[in-house]
Amino acid sequence: MAEVCVLVGAGPSLGAGLAWKFAREGCRMALVSRDRDALAALEAELRAAGLEATAFPADAADPESVAACFAAIRERLGDPEILLYNAAIVEPATLSDADFDYVMRCFGANAGGALLCAQQVIPAMRRNRRGSILFSGGVLAFEPILGWGVTAIGKAALRNMALVLDQELRGDGIHVASVAIHGGIQTDPFYAPDRIADAFWTLHRQQPASAFEREMHFKRPD
Repeated sequence: MAEVCVLVGAGPSLGAGLAWKFAREGCRMALVSRDRDALAALEAELRAAGLEATAFPADAADPESVAACFAAIRERLGDPEILLYNAAIVEPATLSDADFDYVMRCFGANAGGALLCAQQVIPAMRRNRRGSILFSGGVLAFEPILGWGVTAIGKAALRNMALVLDQELRGDGIHVASVAIHGGIQTDPFYAPDRIADAFWTLHRQQPASAFEREMHFKRPD
């Protein structure tokens, strides 16, 4: 039976690239986003191409919204075998004078929501001793840039979350990894969404557990 893939952050750009890639590979897509209009448009495009996709509007940083969303996904599609977490707030902002509520809102989207969503799929993946949890990371986790401090701390937390979850879950047959994107998706053709989506698919297909990469750096060769 086709795998159920939950894509959180199913918007334009990389979100759309991931949706098309995994749907074309035969997955039944559960598309999650706060943006109902973008979500409906992507769902319609995939269905028009004969691919299976269902929209589930939700706020990834809100625990109640996430719980209700994943309950609806399980009821309609079954237990997810794949979680792709692509939700993020990527904006220039300095830490030294940032509004605290704004920092927490960004951190919730960039890291907190990833944990909320992962915790929704881990129990079934543990029972079945298989599954993939893959996060969209970025170069700011390694090389903070002046003026992007708020985004940088979220991406750094996301990276470490992936590394810790890999330690906790690899023995259960669950592949946890992040894809560190080292360039601008909107500005450099090398970082085209479909190329990055291929990297996510490569990670998902890795077997056995001893072959799991816990971090993939998507960047130009040195």
